[in-house]
Amino acid sequence: MKLFGNHDKQTIEVRVDPAHVQAGGTVTATVRVTGPPDDKARGVAARLVSKHRWSSKSTDEDGDTTINVHNDIGVVAESTLIPAGQPVVEGDYSTVFVVPPDACRTVNGALGWAVQGVISHRLRSTTAECALQVNSNAKGHPEITARAPELVGGPAFHVEVSARDMLAGAKICGTVIVEASKAVTYKSLDVDLRLVRGDGQNVIAKGAQYSVFVRHGSVHFAEQLSMPAGTAKAFPFELGVPADAVATLRSLHTVLTWYVVATGTTGALHADHQVHLALDVH
Repeated sequence: MKLFGNHDKQTIEVRVDPAHVQAGGTVTATVRVTGPPDDKARGVAARLVSKHRWSSKSTDEDGDTTINVHNDIGVVAESTLIPAGQPVVEGDYSTVFVVPPDACRTVNGALGWAVQGVISHRLRSTTAECALQVNSNAKGHPEITARAPELVGGPAFHVEVSARDMLAGAKICGTVIVEASKAVTYKSLDVDLRLVRGDGQNVIAKGAQYSVFVRHGSVHFAEQLSMPAGTAKAFPFELGVPADAVATLRSLHTVLTWYVVATGTTGALHADHQVHLALDVH
């Protein structure tokens, strides 16, 4: 009597059409089963899944820091193609999934989508998947453009920009304005554009457990800038958002935010003055 069927002789392949889909759109998933029939299998299913890759930081009792990488997979929808109790035979089995209208778009290294095909067995499963590129319907993040600038160290300057809602490839025209209510000296004054990634278990509600940033252009204004009390000076600048810039992202485990950051270097350890002005890039 055969106890385990032909699961070791069957293979599974998944195709999706279209391979690129808008949030709220439909995708046809086809699971192809090849190999001899298996009457011991416990059904075949297709699953629409979201895949989150994110990082957290932990510190042990000796003060050593470890960066932990998490790969979470969530089943968004599932469709039974062959019910349990029916033989699994060769053939193409199709179903249609609807991508959630509020789905976050695909972001390499952070958030992905796929359709999985699964043949279930008593002790193991045979699984294959096909990646799906999802584009978001998000029109923007007004809560970001309404956010007050983040101040570090009590800067004697502020930042003004022509717009905080912009497209990839746009020019950022702005001014760093130093207004010295008391005498102030900066070893240097600079402004840069940076993309900040924050990861966490529930990053929007609880904040980032791990963050990293990449600069995309900078402007150097001055060395040894001394401003007497009661004086002011404006420093205009222009920065370019990369043409292939990744758009602002707000997801469960990862946020991507663009910032214009002005920095006044004081020379004291961990005492630089900064203004972080968030942008919404899409």
